Amino acid sequence: MKRHNQWVIWYATLIHMIWGVLLLISKAPFSTNPIGFFASFFSVKFTALLFLLGGLSALTSIRCKNERLEFLLLMPQQLLLLLTSVSGISSAFNQQYIDGVGRPGLFIFADQLPIILLGIMYCFGMYERFGIIGNYDNSNKT
Repeated sequence: MKRHNQWVIWYATLIHMIWGVLLLISKAPFSTNPIGFFASFFSVKFTALLFLLGGLSALTSIRCKNERLEFLLLMPQQLLLLLTSVSGISSAFNQQYIDGVGRPGLFIFADQLPIILLGIMYCFGMYERFGIIGNYDNSNKT
């Protein structure tokens, strides 16, 4: 069976792993827009752990043979990406970054677009891979 979207998974995993390590080194990244969103709910160390575990979970999914387990292993990363995407969209609408810096909404939207698109494309990749009811192959339909 052809494996889908591994490069998107690798890209998101690298981001999450790097963010996790940066947070273990310093609190400074906690003020950035995608990461700072988590400051409302979690500590720096717990957020670092979330990113590291989300990345490791996604890495594990790449070699997984069981489709349901693969789906479950990718969901934490999907959730993290959706939350960071919502953070960027929310900041654009509010015309203010997480750290309080005000900018025009379109400026913030353009700045946050890469992480927003990553979250959206990851969703599409999950849908392509698993569909609503799993991996459905139309070629076997009679």
